[in-house]
Amino acid sequence: MQSRVLYGGTAAAVAARRIRNILGSVLGKGGWTCRTHEVKLLNTSSGDTVKIGELSFRLKAPRNPELVPVKHMTGSMPQTVAQHLRWIMQKDLLGQDVFLIGPPGPLRRSIAMQYLELAKREVDSPDITLSLT
Repeated sequence: MQSRVLYGGTAAAVAARRIRNILGSVLGKGGWTCRTHEVKLLNTSSGDTVKIGELSFRLKAPRNPELVPVKHMTGSMPQTVAQHLRWIMQKDLLGQDVFLIGPPGPLRRSIAMQYLELAKREVDSPDITLSLT
């Protein structure tokens, strides 16, 4: 394949500059680097804190501890799950809602339950029946 020099005024140079600008704002300063996110539970004198990557979240005591999920966190966690948990934590810190979309299967529920266990949040799942209006 031949390499070409893109001159400032050509359509190809304009397109390349647009792609660099778009990808630069999406990917950040790190560019194409893949970041790893480590999930940590820190015990301090001021209280427990969960840290995923550079984000940290101070844990609060749940009102109903029996509603907090247990045994959903595994010893080793894939980076994709850690990235999803980090994204959910970002939304939680901003007070935004989260809607997980994906293929059929247990992964979305598993990720939600892992976050709820990690953040010591209560879960309530209502049953949907035909008589529900």
